Amino acid sequence: MRSSLRKWAKIIGSWAGEIGAVTGSPVYTSGLFTPGTVIVQPAAYIRAVADCLKEPVTIYERTPALSFERSGTGWLVKTPQGSVQAAKIIMANNGHVESFGFFPGRLLHVFTYASLTEAFDPSRLNGERKWAATPALPMGTTVRRISTGAGDRILVRSRYSYNPSIAVSDSAIQRAGRLHDGKFSKRFPSLSGVGMQYRWAGAMALTRNHVPAFGEIERGVFAACGCNGLGASNSTASGIAAAELALGHDSELGRVYARLAAPAALPPQPFTTIGAKIHLAYREWSAGSE
Repeated sequence: MRSSLRKWAKIIGSWAGEIGAVTGSPVYTSGLFTPGTVIVQPAAYIRAVADCLKEPVTIYERTPALSFERSGTGWLVKTPQGSVQAAKIIMANNGHVESFGFFPGRLLHVFTYASLTEAFDPSRLNGERKWAATPALPMGTTVRRISTGAGDRILVRSRYSYNPSIAVSDSAIQRAGRLHDGKFSKRFPSLSGVGMQYRWAGAMALTRNHVPAFGEIERGVFAACGCNGLGASNSTASGIAAAELALGHDSELGRVYARLAAPAALPPQPFTTIGAKIHLAYREWSAGSE
């Protein structure tokens, strides 16, 4: 029995040493290394796609669509300072599709939170300067080290909340930030005194049966929403399928989406709110220090 314990202790120690050599953290005891994979920065990904678009495509930034109404055979989309005429509309606004009256009682609006440190001298932390650790449990803590010309930064992402109003308060971000600070200091004791420069929350739209909110929801209006927490992959695929559907183009991806069920109805309020909050609290408790 003792020899078996010593054997496992040596194996765990070896794992901890290997992952510590990558992360510079003494906390991690094991991990799965996936060579050849990359971590995508979603905002940079979207920006790069936008930068590649050419005429006749026009992008209007910081121009929220407030409403739209039928105009002749097409649609008139209203914004704070003008309007846009379109024959067809693709709604790729995730949970905010519900703000326009579609998929009522079908979407769970869940926010996750992140904090990013100020830049620090890379020599203060051993290990590689670019890496990402994704938790084994979905409600665990994602940690990334980012290398920049001005120094390195650590990103900590953890904490989930159910917000049917599709908005979070400053106090909610502050509460999540205190949790992040504790996780950061435990994982990186050598970075004592390094503060967080940015904190934010990001919205996800989940469906009860884990399918997208997709399809032609009104004549000439198509939805590519309900990312179910995997925006970069799911939303990209939904957007392609919605564009093909709007153009009448047949593809294997489109046929896959056509076979998906519609989002299932949620229980009536207040049961959805009570159930969602209890479920999230339990999942976070189960994740423990991870």
